[in-house]
Formats: sequence, C-alpha cells, structure tokens
Amino acid sequence: RGGVPPHPTFVPFAENANLAYRVMSNLRSEGVEVELAGNPMPNWRLAVSVAKATAEESDIGLPWITLVKEQSSRWAQNANLPVWNNESQTVKDKFQPLVNALNLMQASDGTKVESAREWRVRATTRYGFRDGWLKNSFMGASYLWSSANVVGYRQSVVSNAYPDLGIGGTISVSDITRPYRGNPLTAIDAFAGYSRKLFRGKIGWRVQLNVRNLLDKHDPLIRNVFSDGGVRQFNLPQPRLFILTNTFSY
Repeated sequence: RGGVPPHPTFVPFAENANLAYRVMSNLRSEGVEVELAGNPMPNWRLAVSVAKATAEESDIGLPWITLVKEQSSRWAQNANLPVWNNESQTVKDKFQPLVNALNLMQASDGTKVESAREWRVRATTRYGFRDGWLKNSFMGASYLWSSANVVGYRQSVVSNAYPDLGIGGTISVSDITRPYRGNPLTAIDAFAGYSRKLFRGKIGWRVQLNVRNLLDKHDPLIRNVFSDGGVRQFNLPQPRLFILTNTFSY
C-alpha cells in the first residue's frame, strides 16, 4: 500500500498464512586441549586434561538488518500509512518495536555464547588391585572444574542506528564489553568395580558402581540475569546419583 514493502517480521508462506521471520547468526568456536596421562605405579592410572575454548556469535540477523537499512527511509516517507496486513496499524507502529531488537543485534556482534565455559580442567585416577582379597577389583574418582560462564550483560546507551522514524537519537542496549558471570562449576564423581572370568574363562563379567555428584552439592547455578545483575533463571544440580552396571562379554 502506498509503495510500502511487506513488514520484515513477516514473509508470505502460503495462501492466507504468515511465517515469522527467522533471525539467523553465525556461531564460531575454537580452542585447544592438552592431556597428560601416565602410570605412577603399574596398577595406578592418572590422567589430567586442560581445555580452553571460546564461542562467539556474529552476523546476528544480518539479512534482516540489511533489509531494514535499505528500506527505512522509504518507510519513513510512508510512516502514517496502514501496513499491508492490518488496517489498524501504521508503518511507524510496526517499525518502532523493532528498534530495540535491531540495535541490540547490531551491538551484540561478537557476543560470547552464554552458558559456554572458557576453561575446563579434568583429573581422573584409577587404581586396580592385583593381589589379596581385593584382587580384580578397582576404584577411582574424577574431578571436573569449569570456569564461570557469561550469564548476561550490563546496559549502555548508544546512538540509535535507525532514527528515520523519529524514535530517538539514543537507545539502551546490552554492552558485550561488560558481561556478568555466573558460577564456576565443580564436580566430583567416583567409581568402583570388580571383574573376573566365568564358566571356565568363557564369559567375562564386570560389575561397576558409579556415583555422580559424590558430595551431593545443591548450590544453584546461575543461568542468566537481568541487566542490573539480578538473577533471572538458575539451574539446580542433579542430586547424588548411583548407577550400577553389569557387563558380560564373550
């Protein structure tokens, strides 16, 4: 109507139907891991690994942003005309709610992926008994530590990149240079087992008990926060869990 193109939040999908526009982005992850393993004693195994990884999101909604920049001046000229699929709304009414999202996407280019943890350390030890009444049994434990993850960002006032419809010269968006971080993650697991041959050595039998979250930690883990740092969502760790497995091989 009046030369105004369809609103970018909707695209024709089928007759009498609409499909919401999908915001796409690129995710890039890179890192390095070093692992050392050895046997301090013939029946004692020890392994330690250290990993560093970064994950970033870029080109958030780039096709959408490009379209809006190309068409914003045209929409501004027709700001008071009704939109193509709703006579009760003007082009300006539809454009205004997009400004926050568009500026946020543009300012968030290079954002660290929330929930990603940059550093991870894992240590595992296993000891097997070869003599005495504990012969053929084994026991061990694993320790895992992960650095705090990004759970949100503080706000900063930036210039509005889409001022054509008179929505204001500045706007508040998430500042990716000032993140909030959640909790470091620690976990201790343990295991013990026994193995032997059955039926004159024809069948191998192995029984193992695994205990996850050995210390039964219940501290909440922050998932994300509001812009003032207040907790928005958190996860509860899985309680101590016992897993018993029996394995037969032949």
